[in-house]
Amino acid sequence: MNHVDDRLSDVAKLRRQAEKIARENAVHSSGGSEDQSTEDTLATLHELQVHQIELEMQNEELRHVQADLNAERTRYFDLYNRAPVGYFTLSERGRILEANLTSATLLGVAGNALVNNLITDFILPEDQDIFYLCRRRLIIGCSPQACELRMIRKGGSSFWVHIDILSKRDSDGVPICLATMSDITKRKKAEEALQESEERYRSYVNKAPYGVFVADENGRYLDVNPMACKITGYDEHELLHMSISDLLPPDVHERGISHFQKAQEDNLSFDEMHFLAKNGERRMWSVTATKLNEKRLIGFVEDITDRKYME
Repeated sequence: MNHVDDRLSDVAKLRRQAEKIARENAVHSSGGSEDQSTEDTLATLHELQVHQIELEMQNEELRHVQADLNAERTRYFDLYNRAPVGYFTLSERGRILEANLTSATLLGVAGNALVNNLITDFILPEDQDIFYLCRRRLIIGCSPQACELRMIRKGGSSFWVHIDILSKRDSDGVPICLATMSDITKRKKAEEALQESEERYRSYVNKAPYGVFVADENGRYLDVNPMACKITGYDEHELLHMSISDLLPPDVHERGISHFQKAQEDNLSFDEMHFLAKNGERRMWSVTATKLNEKRLIGFVEDITDRKYME
């Protein structure tokens, strides 16, 4: 803006100078002959017309520059204040120097209510150390840092955010921090629900009275439960380095592979067949296998050897 003001001032000076020259020429021309006076007057008028045209062109150019600056200012306002993430400019001590409208909306306060406050005033007390360590790593290493923590809205409710922060210097060379804040509450809730679901699954599987095997599309075991280890005689580490074919006797190998392939194709397969335990004993298993997804199968195994002997 200062650059535009300077140019406008220069144009005004140029116009005043042109008018002064015109007046001086008119005074001087009145002392000469009529023809000379007329010629000088025409020359002066021509000069003034040229200056007028130049001034109008410069004014038009300045109007375009001013319009462009106004458009840029509007775009900046939209991009900065209406961005889907919160923007903060922080002092070296963590005081908020500037914040966009999204930040204020996320925190449930007016935009100007954030300025001059410490950002830690809006961070849940239990998560203050997370932000402190993040800023400390930033100051020591000067490389951009990121962290996830909980912030507090005006009403007292908390929500999860992801913060990216980097350091730089302002136009006066003073160290400042630029930070972005994204609301990740939905993602965190989904992660917590998934973790809870996985813990429930693990609890059920570990307590199941039958063996559970999860295998990839090549038949290699990816997960087993304690009962699977008990049935086979192998520990978990050993089974996770084995595949389905490693437990099949030679005379049952083709049948076992066919059962595995049927589960891949039809989503469900049931059979009763012999398997080899770690001690070499031949055992009869009841096996139900089904497809988890395109690359995973799950099998439920029950050792029915004793029951078969009794039958």
